[in-house]
Amino acid sequence: MSQLADALDGAVLVTAVTRIPFASSDAVVAYAGLDPKPKESGAYKGLRKLSKQGDAALRSLAYNAATSASRTAAFKPLYAALRAKGWASRQALNIIARKLLRIAFGVWKSRKPFDVNRFIANQACAKP
Repeated sequence: MSQLADALDGAVLVTAVTRIPFASSDAVVAYAGLDPKPKESGAYKGLRKLSKQGDAALRSLAYNAATSASRTAAFKPLYAALRAKGWASRQALNIIARKLLRIAFGVWKSRKPFDVNRFIANQACAKP
């Protein structure tokens, strides 16, 4: 397991994911409180905000890891694309934090190290 954690810069995130047996990456994101909470009723569609219904320490770790990751070669293009699409800096970092949690879950579940080249090749940024 240590080889897998070393392969990912956010080794703490992998450790956090292994503490509780999550069924999916969506469950990990929800546990961290980084899932969007829709504010809708009938035809009314309000703003979506973070639910923040989860582990605040994990949410903070994921956000700090995203801040660091946004400066790396793997995530810098994603961060730039999100900012170019009109996302605020904090929103772009939250998107990257969710992505890091999903990657950490995938590393833990598959027992394979994180492949940066594969991530860069499959990187896409959908419009909001």
